Amino acid sequence: PGAFERFSVAETVEVEADRGAALARLANTDRETTLLSVALPHTVAAKATLHAIVDQPGHLELAVTATHEIVVVVRDAMTPGWLATVDGLPAATAIADGLFRAVAVPAGDHKLVWRYETPGLLVGGPVSAVALVLWLGLFVWFRMRRRAVPSGGPANL
Repeated sequence: PGAFERFSVAETVEVEADRGAALARLANTDRETTLLSVALPHTVAAKATLHAIVDQPGHLELAVTATHEIVVVVRDAMTPGWLATVDGLPAATAIADGLFRAVAVPAGDHKLVWRYETPGLLVGGPVSAVALVLWLGLFVWFRMRRRAVPSGGPANL
């Protein structure tokens, strides 16, 4: 009956913690039901509007107006590194339908932001910097050592 919207409000929510089981259940689940990996606060039949403010790779901002607590589903892959905030505060998230991103949004007018932060970057950056400094230090040490040895090589006794 047509493609899903890229982002929408979950109408009915059921919890299915196992991703594989959620994917298997999708074939027998109606379009109005969203399978979440964990329970998120929501109200059935809440009225809501969603409007994209920024939609770029790695960064999505939505203006959300809701009459009650809702679950917003973004049909992009949920992978490690995605973080959600509502009005600048960390928000409760879940995996929707075994693949997608879902977040709880309270009643009222809010700004929902999804941003991607590369996992391991906070550790990998400094480790790479230390490795570079060590490599440069060894390079300089070997160059200086090579210059210190006479061109004829070490003297034979």
